[in-house]
Amino acid sequence: MSNENIIKAISDARTILQRYEIYGEAVRQGLKQLDALENLVKNGEYNEAYSLGVKLYSTLSPYRDYVPDLVAKADVIKVLLEQKRESTTGV
Repeated sequence: MSNENIIKAISDARTILQRYEIYGEAVRQGLKQLDALENLVKNGEYNEAYSLGVKLYSTLSPYRDYVPDLVAKADVIKVLLEQKRESTTGV
């Protein structure tokens, strides 16, 4: 699996989340987390990226009824990161 798939999913999530930026600091923090996640993937730090991906998904899950597309994309990111982590570390 290439990093491009993961980075594309992160970019898609960023695009979705940016629509809600006017709603406050929590959204801006989410955007910062997505930026950090992308940097971790680009640097090959898959364990840390996976941990952050799980945290991001957990944070968004309670809002599933309000932003289902974003939560679904966060789930995709989490799964992709888990697969990447397993393929690179055997964990």
